[in-house]
Amino acid sequence: MRHKRKPPQDVRRRRQVLLCSTGTKSSYNEDGQGDGSGKGDGKDVGTPESNSAASKAFVVGVFCISLLGTIICMCLLPKYFAADLKTQTRSFSYDFRRVDDENTGEDIPPRTTKLFQARWEFEKGKVPIELSEPPTTKAQYNNGDDGDIDQHNHVQISRSDLAAVPLAGGWRRSVESHHKLSDESSCAFDVRYAENLTKAEFEDKYKNREPLLLKFSGGAEDWTETETWTRAGLVGKYGDHMAQYGYEDTINSNGGRGEEMIALKDYVHAHMDMVNASSVDMAYVVDSRLPSYAELQDKIYPPEYLQYFRKPAGLLFLGRYGLGLGWHEHGDAWNGVVFGEKHWYVYNRSVVPPGLHWYQPADWAKYVYKLLPYHKRPLECVQEAGDIVYIPQGFYHSAINVGETIAVSFREDQITPLPGRTQFMEAVEELASEEAIRKGAHALRVNNVHSHGNPIPDYAVGMFHMRKGNFEAAAENFKAAIAVDPFQHLGYLGAADALSQLGRIAEAQKYIFEALERHRSSAQLYAEFGNFKQRQGDLVTALRAFDAGLKLRPDRKDLYWKALALQMDLIENLE
Repeated sequence: MRHKRKPPQDVRRRRQVLLCSTGTKSSYNEDGQGDGSGKGDGKDVGTPESNSAASKAFVVGVFCISLLGTIICMCLLPKYFAADLKTQTRSFSYDFRRVDDENTGEDIPPRTTKLFQARWEFEKGKVPIELSEPPTTKAQYNNGDDGDIDQHNHVQISRSDLAAVPLAGGWRRSVESHHKLSDESSCAFDVRYAENLTKAEFEDKYKNREPLLLKFSGGAEDWTETETWTRAGLVGKYGDHMAQYGYEDTINSNGGRGEEMIALKDYVHAHMDMVNASSVDMAYVVDSRLPSYAELQDKIYPPEYLQYFRKPAGLLFLGRYGLGLGWHEHGDAWNGVVFGEKHWYVYNRSVVPPGLHWYQPADWAKYVYKLLPYHKRPLECVQEAGDIVYIPQGFYHSAINVGETIAVSFREDQITPLPGRTQFMEAVEELASEEAIRKGAHALRVNNVHSHGNPIPDYAVGMFHMRKGNFEAAAENFKAAIAVDPFQHLGYLGAADALSQLGRIAEAQKYIFEALERHRSSAQLYAEFGNFKQRQGDLVTALRAFDAGLKLRPDRKDLYWKALALQMDLIENLE
């Protein structure tokens, strides 16, 4: 029970000090009698009763003034905050509305209705007039220094602390609660209850148009048998299944599947139980074989309007906190989280994400996201256990686990290429002429497909000039690619290569350093810097660069062999 602290003795027994009419002080004892200490000119200094009345009048006056000020604030502040909110939200390129579920009569929190206002016009240089930064939460990104951000960086958990982490289906949840994007909503997609969405409405509003988050009144039990996906159920029955796993860069380059094999029980033991959450171990199960089991397919029954794929390809996702896949796109797909959570980033079909293919999700949030103007950031959504996310074809997206997460996904593998995409990709692969590449890029712009923020046309033209030996023109085009996307490493490496061919070594090294400054945890950039220094004959610096890359990615065998070969060369030079 809390006790009210008594004031100090000198405060409780302090004598009254009143201001006399002459401006001098007159002290009175506790019985109200003066002590004669007041000094004046001999005039009447007033009685205690008259001074008390003056004090009361003064207090009443102060109270009235305070009351008047409060009334004025109550009248004016709402208008001020409304105007401020309008200013802040004007930089949003999305309009918010409430989605009304007819059957329940309840409102889902505000969601965005469209993604298509986010079509940037980099080439024309158009920028929204007002880009005031809205208030952000610590969960979104770090406002401070270049240190790790809380949302995506791995929580420090020792094995002795694992027992204290809350469980769901035997899988450990995030130590922190899920990270909402604002106080009102944790998802910028339209959010609907699956049972209240008809097939006709889905096809009219969402199919091949915009992403959607589906919620189920019964959770994951409404679309799968959750007991199958608990830790005991999955490892107990399918522990010997050889699952595909890999790293973010190798998974995306391998068609969205892991390229190495491991028994599920061994993966859970070695890559989830025995590693500290701050470890560099980023192995992630993305398995296409387990969902192909007939007995498991019978236990997955999504809403009817999601069962339209002509050639569905199933995937199992299993990994710890902080793992995920970087930016990629494919045919229409849905992803259902059984246990855990996923944090999604999505761009519409017209936009190419900054730094495409070079960042793991946590690195992208750390080095790219927080530097983007608000109007160039992706839509975000926190997908909770039991939710299903629908992503249309051609929408670049990335997702990261929040807590240990197990999810299943199905996507359309038999797709029709997007308009203009085939022409552009053929021109880039052939590098026949600059004119062909520019025509391919024009086809993308005409069809509004992957045209905004795309540095590949300029980079491809630069590579064409490199083949022709025109290094000056190549360097200029690589610099143009950097201007379009300063987070894409290809432009920096291309410019460094072209300038090296021109003998401008110091300038070339500057571009590599600039790329490393933007992405200091990229093993590939350290590898490229090592190759650059090795070509210049600086074997010591090259060895240090390869070692730095190995610390970030111990699984990179190519870096290990390069470092070993350099060590042998250095030993021979000493002899």
